[in-house]
Amino acid sequence: MSADAAPDASTEVSTIRVASLIARLATEGQNVSDPKALIREVAEALRELGVPVERCMVGLQVLHPQVRVVSWSWRRGVDEVIEREFDYSLEEQPIYLKSPIVELRQGTPLIRRRLVGPDAKLDYPVLHDLVAEGFTDYVALSFRVEEGPGNAVTWATQAPGGFTPSQVAALQTLLPVLSLLLEVHAQRRISRALLGTYLGQDAGRRVLSGQVRRGDGERIRAVIWCSDMRDFTLLSDTLPGPALLTMLNTCFERQVWAIHRNGGEVLKFIGDGLLAIFRIDEREGAEAEASRRAVIAGIEGFASLQEENLRRVGQALLPIRVGLALHIGDVEFGNIGAPDRLDFTVIGPAVNLASRLESLSKTLGEPFLLSAAVADALVGTSLPVRALGPQAIRGLPAPQPVFAVRL
Repeated sequence: MSADAAPDASTEVSTIRVASLIARLATEGQNVSDPKALIREVAEALRELGVPVERCMVGLQVLHPQVRVVSWSWRRGVDEVIEREFDYSLEEQPIYLKSPIVELRQGTPLIRRRLVGPDAKLDYPVLHDLVAEGFTDYVALSFRVEEGPGNAVTWATQAPGGFTPSQVAALQTLLPVLSLLLEVHAQRRISRALLGTYLGQDAGRRVLSGQVRRGDGERIRAVIWCSDMRDFTLLSDTLPGPALLTMLNTCFERQVWAIHRNGGEVLKFIGDGLLAIFRIDEREGAEAEASRRAVIAGIEGFASLQEENLRRVGQALLPIRVGLALHIGDVEFGNIGAPDRLDFTVIGPAVNLASRLESLSKTLGEPFLLSAAVADALVGTSLPVRALGPQAIRGLPAPQPVFAVRL
């Protein structure tokens, strides 16, 4: 039977064929490329078994700082499986509070609802929507993965008689192997998300690809971004902890938005400081291009902070002030640290100079400084750069040309 052929709702599903499908999924399912392909394959295989599924929805909790739930929706006859992400506010919204998922999370393993006929029970808003689309029966099953409860898969059919008992039993029998395969994909997603969040996207990819030994790394050329928040020590002594954390997070958020928007990569937060890079490849003009993007990111970051400060003044909150410096240089990019505690970062004299240049911005009263190397790379652009003349920089034997960006 083809996947698109509508099976007879009265067909009894063979337990032998269900067991065969489970065995196939157990051996081959981990090789399926992504959850979309997995859900499509399972739904179509069920139809071949004689289970008249025409709609499937999977909701999976994930460990992510911003995303609470990922869902996938399959419809028969629709090529694309739709993926959606929901943040932590989902659990406060009517779409969740009035859904069967709440009952499933409370321990109910199965919810069955006939949608037409004398036994129809439409006690959830989603069921009214399904009736309007011609569905006749609905089954929701809960399952667990390592991250905890709250995961669900729902099936619906438009078959005139709904699901038969053996078809519902097939959906239940298939659930353990399906949940295990979804857990594999969830773990992959969590690994990518957490490594990208804590290490940066490129560093996260490197770690996942096997660059995990201490000392693994490479020499790269980059524009180095060093910034920190002004008066942080004073703020730490005067503000309550939660207010200080909120202020610091806002400070970082506005900068990171601008860095990512312009192709930079944030490597780490050091107290109230931020270290980022804009990579320079071997293409002609790449150094000028990376410098231009880094300066534009700085300008946009300061503009975003200024916008935030206007809001803060209206709420009688202290403004957020930042100092920033950019420098170009060759750095070692890779794993450093102790055998059981590693960090993926950049090190080298160029990083040290960028940090000392940022410290100089406090002395000069200029929030945004550039080294001569960055200023030289910007020659011919219309960016608002002005020379401040030679300045003494800690650790260097002679004064160095320093430049400022007008904001």
